[in-house]
Amino acid sequence: MSADAPSELHTYTTDAEAATAEEHLAALVAGGEHAAAEKVARSLSVHYEQSEPDKACQFLTTAMTAIEAAEGTQMVDRYVVCLVDQAFLKITQRKVEESEEILLRARAMEDEMATVPHVSYLPMARVMLAKGAFDEAETLLTMAKDEQEPLALEQQVELDQIYATLAMVRLNSNPADETVAQLMDEAIEYCKSAYGDESDEVAEALTNKAMYFRQVGQIDETIATLRLAVDMYAALESPKIMQVSQVLVSFLASTGKTAEAAEVLDQLHGVMQGKLGDEHPMVANIKATADALRSGKMPPMRGGGHGHSHGGQPCHGHGGGGHNHGHSHSHGGGHDHGHSHSHGGGHDHGHSHSHGGGDHGHSHSHGGGDHGHSHGGAAPAGDDAGCSVM
Repeated sequence: MSADAPSELHTYTTDAEAATAEEHLAALVAGGEHAAAEKVARSLSVHYEQSEPDKACQFLTTAMTAIEAAEGTQMVDRYVVCLVDQAFLKITQRKVEESEEILLRARAMEDEMATVPHVSYLPMARVMLAKGAFDEAETLLTMAKDEQEPLALEQQVELDQIYATLAMVRLNSNPADETVAQLMDEAIEYCKSAYGDESDEVAEALTNKAMYFRQVGQIDETIATLRLAVDMYAALESPKIMQVSQVLVSFLASTGKTAEAAEVLDQLHGVMQGKLGDEHPMVANIKATADALRSGKMPPMRGGGHGHSHGGQPCHGHGGGGHNHGHSHSHGGGHDHGHSHSHGGGHDHGHSHSHGGGDHGHSHSHGGGDHGHSHGGAAPAGDDAGCSVM
């Protein structure tokens, strides 16, 4: 397998820029400049993945053609990543069978190349979840877990996501399964080792654990664990505090703890005020909701609220250079999208969370020998209303 690859993908901010890049790509292909053509084609696939997924698929095919021409073979990890990207685009269009066919091809190539870890296991598990094949999904996730656990930390790829997804699948099958809590704790510990004791990843793993507590009816533990996550997001001044705070406020308000809910919103207000300024409508709404709770008034309730599952439509993150992680997290059902774009080479991993039945989390890392990874799981049940602070 070749380790050579475009070091950094281009970002096109307008369709006009992308159109110019398409003309440039045609010239690169005609001139046999395969490495440059691969980079532009993959960059264009990212640009069009949401607006025109079929067009994005075509650019991935162009990239794979360039890889094969440059390397003299399809048997390189970048080719497999392009296949996984195509599978993601198919699943966003609900073309489950086509996605599965592509991933079977990717897995066969990985088997032939003896790739470790397999990048196809998690997305294939996602496809199985979309088909309602929970046993098959659990088998794939267990294979991914068993493959990665013996590896050194720097070789492990989103092992926290393997743990969390497997936990949710098992929870869906058997709420009394004692291994679920253990897997959640292992995800938290992995994140602490990989990203530091205080990080977005640890906070998200804590949020997942809180949703587990909610699913098994341990409301006090749910609230306590969500508090840990919110406090960590606040310390990091992470914008992800918004969604998790809303979940916590919903729980506190629904249990009559309106003063505590107001305190959480005060914490959220401080973070968002620093990021958006006093005049932003969202900042004003957060303050108004906190004041209403403090005065004993219930703020407007949003039907269905956050629910208490993670993820709706596909999330897509693009990993960047070095050992950074493109990270995306979408809370709630409907058509919410989490997006993170950090492009580059090295050994980085796009990172996204989406728990929920047939819904799909997906992420990609572009460049080098990188691996794209996806995370989809069985959603914890719940349609609780949430306090709207938006």
